[in-house]
Amino acid sequence: MPDLVGDRVRPPWLRLMVILVAAAAYLTAFAPTAVAAEDDADLVSTTSATQLRVMPVGDSITRGYSGAEDAQGTYRMYLYDHLVQSGLEPESALDFVGPYDTHPSGDGYRRQDDWDHDALAVAGWRTTDTRDAIGGAVATYDPDVLLVLVGVNDFLLDDRSPQVAAGNVSALIDDARTERSDIKVVLAEIPPTDHDVDTEIVTYNALLQDLATTENTGTSPVVTVDLYTGFDPVDYHEDGLHPNATGDELIASRFADVLYTEFGIGAPWNDPDPDPDPDPDPVPTFSDVPLDHPFFGEIESLADQEVIRGFDDGTFRPTVAVSRQAAVAFLYRVAGGPAVTFSQEFDDVGPDHPFATEITWAVQEGITTGFTDGTFRPTEPVTRRASSALLFRFADEPAGNFAADAAAAFTDVTTDTAFANEIGWMVDAGITTGYSDDTFRSGISVTRQAKAAFLDRYQKLP
Repeated sequence: MPDLVGDRVRPPWLRLMVILVAAAAYLTAFAPTAVAAEDDADLVSTTSATQLRVMPVGDSITRGYSGAEDAQGTYRMYLYDHLVQSGLEPESALDFVGPYDTHPSGDGYRRQDDWDHDALAVAGWRTTDTRDAIGGAVATYDPDVLLVLVGVNDFLLDDRSPQVAAGNVSALIDDARTERSDIKVVLAEIPPTDHDVDTEIVTYNALLQDLATTENTGTSPVVTVDLYTGFDPVDYHEDGLHPNATGDELIASRFADVLYTEFGIGAPWNDPDPDPDPDPDPVPTFSDVPLDHPFFGEIESLADQEVIRGFDDGTFRPTVAVSRQAAVAFLYRVAGGPAVTFSQEFDDVGPDHPFATEITWAVQEGITTGFTDGTFRPTEPVTRRASSALLFRFADEPAGNFAADAAAAFTDVTTDTAFANEIGWMVDAGITTGYSDDTFRSGISVTRQAKAAFLDRYQKLP
């Protein structure tokens, strides 16, 4: 690492005198002519146990630029908004701190209200200025985090070397720690400009990265934020040096991501309003299908689509057999509830039957034919093999010979079993796996929970 020499050689007693004089000067310059007693609280620490105090430190890029209307802003405005949207309540949980709260133009920021203007930043400041002011500012405002973006004026105005500028930043960190040993420091790399100082900026940014390694401690971490990569001076600057609104927002986004990844503060920039419980437990739709029910997901999925609706008492009755009328009703709803003109197909299903539409639709679609005696028997239970046949027909009878697959999968199914082809199709499609003893039990009634599983898996077929 290159030697970071800084540019001060004053003895400690002289440094203390300079800081005291500087502190008195800016307090005098910015104090109101008549100070109410309660305003004195601004000059002492009011940190609460849960309040995050952030001090932005820098020059006109931090304070604000007195240019066109689009430049009458600062990254601080966007960063503050983001942190608030991330769940930090203004004042009680989040406070930007520092002695300066006005735009240097005197005209105000392009958005004056609803954000905290406080910062330690002055247009034209160099690393020497921030270094000399930081001790008194940290003692007065007690920040938890410093956001340091300074250095470009060292190269533009003073022809200072990157090594000396970085040495001043190192001294800034030391002085801040003298007042608060656990302070967190974010060192921002300088964005590119259209001025002829890019070589100095690149060198200085690399030195800041080195500082983050050498100055970092367990109690007072130091990290960097990359403002150089992807920052286009044409698109993101107002005048080739000061950010426009787009540039301010980009700077804020980089600070926000580092605050989150390094310190757990706020949220990632692309997720400004995170759910404090990103995967909360769902609330069961039915009182008898709790979260740990083996078919909870399938039943809830169909309930969300209103394919299944349960009973008036709020239950689903998962182990109850599915009736023939319910079986065709489920398929009708999966089909989207198409319009149907009733026709008398069965002696026991008249126009006033509660499932007349669904049963008529099933006949018209070739899904069911009823019994040879002209009845449908709507309340009779459906067997597992008949349920397989209904779903197979609903799927337009996929081509293939699946009976052998059914016989291979289940010990109680042969190629001669009624609806063996349909059962085999269910196996091949992954709709059924049968029971743990390798049986399908084709002749028993299909339960409501099993039917829900079949339908949910069918809907998920590619």
